Amino acid sequence: MARWGAKVRISFDNRRTRLHAKSWIFHRNTGATTAYIGSSNLSSSAMLEGLEWNVRLAALESPSLLEKINAAFESHWESEEFRAFDPDDDKQMEVVRKALDQARGGSGPDPILSFFDLKPHGYQQTMLDTLAAEREHGHTKNLVVAPTGVGRTMVAAFDYARMESEAQAGSLPRLLFVAHRERLLDQSLTAFRHVLKDTAFGEKLVGGARPQKGDHVFASIQSLNAGGRIDALDPEHYEVGLPPSATTARTCAGGSTDAPPTRCGCGTPSNSDSSRPSTISGSTMVRT
Repeated sequence: MARWGAKVRISFDNRRTRLHAKSWIFHRNTGATTAYIGSSNLSSSAMLEGLEWNVRLAALESPSLLEKINAAFESHWESEEFRAFDPDDDKQMEVVRKALDQARGGSGPDPILSFFDLKPHGYQQTMLDTLAAEREHGHTKNLVVAPTGVGRTMVAAFDYARMESEAQAGSLPRLLFVAHRERLLDQSLTAFRHVLKDTAFGEKLVGGARPQKGDHVFASIQSLNAGGRIDALDPEHYEVGLPPSATTARTCAGGSTDAPPTRCGCGTPSNSDSSRPSTISGSTMVRT
């Protein structure tokens, strides 16, 4: 498409963005602009034969909706996260090939090809600002609640980076990050390394992997429970605890007050019950 004259922008950050939106906007000089938004690719099999759902919008019928769609597209297009793509740039093509290879599979944290200046999206910044405000009021144990795809792990990474910037020079707060599956730990470790721009950050405690220093540990709940490790943990050692869900937080803490002084859990807003603390800040964060 780029060689045919189309302008193309790409986000190489496949761990964070995972852009899956499919929208097609056709601008016409007559003003009869139309847009298609749905699940299918723009192909004959997808549009005519596949079991796909799409919505067609016309500017003459729904001008306000078309304006919102255009504004959303422009916000992504102008974002620093998306870079102009040149298929004749050999160096850029090599980065694209490596990024595609990583996205297709592989085990362990993804190798860092290059660092980008990652910035939180607006809605993520709102969560970060709310967390900071809660801590200023002495509330250090918080639960971020957001739908899948919002980037809860990235919020945790940005939040930790802020703590790092506020700490003494050369001092990283000791961190315990807990998840149920190794793949989640690998993705989270990669996210933290990108945000912190540190390829050596973090160690894993899962399967056969054992931390050497133990200051920044990404652990599975199974490995923590094995051999009584969780009971042997010194609650004063880790300054930050990050269970990625409310369920994991309950499993780790077990209702005990012996937990890192700063704890932030990330969960999906589902299956609410009366035992859950009251929601604050527009259902983006729950205080415990």
